[in-house]
Amino acid sequence: MRPHLLFLLCFYFLLFSEGFAQKAKDSPLAFEDDLELKWRDTEDTAFLVAKNKIFAPLEVILTIKGKGTESFLVPANGETVLVKQPKFITGRKSGTIKLDYQIGYHMGHPDVINIDEDYLYEFPFAEGKSYLIGQTWGGKATHNTSESYHAIDFQLDEGEAIHAAREGMVVKVIDWFSKQGGPELSAAANEVVILHADGTLASYVHLQYQGAVVSPGDKVEKGQLLGYSGATGYATGPHLHFVVRRDKNQSIPIFFNGHEGQILQKGEFYTH
Repeated sequence: MRPHLLFLLCFYFLLFSEGFAQKAKDSPLAFEDDLELKWRDTEDTAFLVAKNKIFAPLEVILTIKGKGTESFLVPANGETVLVKQPKFITGRKSGTIKLDYQIGYHMGHPDVINIDEDYLYEFPFAEGKSYLIGQTWGGKATHNTSESYHAIDFQLDEGEAIHAAREGMVVKVIDWFSKQGGPELSAAANEVVILHADGTLASYVHLQYQGAVVSPGDKVEKGQLLGYSGATGYATGPHLHFVVRRDKNQSIPIFFNGHEGQILQKGEFYTH
């Protein structure tokens, strides 16, 4: 399972340069698929800016040595200032004070999540199909963390159709991985992530190589085709790992239409 909490490098800066503004404009200090960090400055102030590059809000967690930790909401495709520092003059050069910090982030933010606990999901596969549950809530194999505790593994074969269990917007598509293996490939699973109206995020994981048929920014309806199942990443065989999360990557309990209040059981077949 690819984690959505990505810790970047620890940074340490003492900024001295008359060409600092140009350098900051052209050279990002850190770069990921989802988040970009840049220093910008004016004549008397320096800013550390987080730029969100995806369609989902991000929670950025900033830890500054000696000053503690603070959380920031960075809107979808938006920017937020994380640090604002006055510049000082030393001789003919300007700079900022020393700053030793670490950045982490993940999708979703508590300020924009209001879970619809009454929502009933559809099974994430085609109507008329029946599939075995390989692992359910709290499964001892891999469903034993806060990220995956409420995940469900449906035993779809390679290349079988995956459909949206709930309407929303596609915010992340990963479909370039091709290998299957053990825990060393836990971050190498293909997946589609969908943002729901209540701010929660559904992950459809282990799709086959180039198995997604949707793109970031697409609005999808419940039941719409998303892609095709596979066994990429940490997997013993083809299946669909389906999980819905809130902020801080915490999985949440969900229930399915026709099975209100029921936990799906390992070893049982369920029909859409």
